[in-house]
Amino acid sequence: MAADVPRARISLRRVRRGSTGRTAEGSRFRTEHRVMSRRGGRVGSEPGFSSFLNPNRLWLFLRQLIDQATLGIISMRAFLAVLLLFVLHHQALADFEAAEAAQRRGEYSEAYEACKIEADAGDPQCQNLVGYLFQEGLGVPANATEAIRLFQLAAKRGLAMAQCYLGLAYERGLGVSPDEVQAVRWYQLAAAQGDPVGEYFFAMSLAAGRGIAQDRARAVELLRHAADRGFAAAQVALGFELERARRPLPAYMWYRIAARMTNNKKLQDRAIQGQNRLLIEFSSQQIIFARSTADNWSPNRPSPGVRPTGSAPGAFAC
Repeated sequence: MAADVPRARISLRRVRRGSTGRTAEGSRFRTEHRVMSRRGGRVGSEPGFSSFLNPNRLWLFLRQLIDQATLGIISMRAFLAVLLLFVLHHQALADFEAAEAAQRRGEYSEAYEACKIEADAGDPQCQNLVGYLFQEGLGVPANATEAIRLFQLAAKRGLAMAQCYLGLAYERGLGVSPDEVQAVRWYQLAAAQGDPVGEYFFAMSLAAGRGIAQDRARAVELLRHAADRGFAAAQVALGFELERARRPLPAYMWYRIAARMTNNKKLQDRAIQGQNRLLIEFSSQQIIFARSTADNWSPNRPSPGVRPTGSAPGAFAC
């Protein structure tokens, strides 16, 4: 069995810069987290908050208010007050989208300018993005204290990505004194929303007994949920936990899925190494089955539980 696999190196620090000055590992964290949110990860999904952030639900809510105002169920003053909030939020959402697009292009100063006013006004997504820029020193002078302040504001509003960043800061002592208990607290809040990145970090803390009592069974459960959502770091970690539990077939499948899903070279290498360690344990029939199953997998799809020899409901369960 392989030695303990290192955690995915997802850091807020400027560990390595390319030609654009972008943080290699921090960028991957934001990129994969953004992909998760578009695949169904509920970024900022505190009850009531995520619904309000969703543009489709915003319009539905506004139409309902118009109907109620027309019927006299609510006063016109109340309707106008809510309409003003709607307009202000819609503008904040537009500013954030412009800032995020600039950040993806590597135009960090433009991203900061697009979001700084809304961050000061209390918009959690802009607070998180501007906090990231301050933490990394992208488009602005690096300022870990200001980054933490902004992450805390956004995290307290229920934004899962900010909760993950704040957890990382406490775990690694970035702008704050290291505090594993506080790190776990923020990871747990993000995980409680069903956020796959929060689930991954909380699971890794549980698996290691870091800042919380060790609970590998719960860690595997969380990793399984995050892996099902398509988060490659969780897929590799889940493969290792299953390999450690001597469940080579599902472990191999998750390694193979991760290698296909991620564009991160280091993560891909770990996934390929995991596959190579396990190949010698399978028959040719099992290899064909495992590869076919993994190659046909897609995020948010129930994990298959059928062996080549027939039905086995627990074949892929953790």
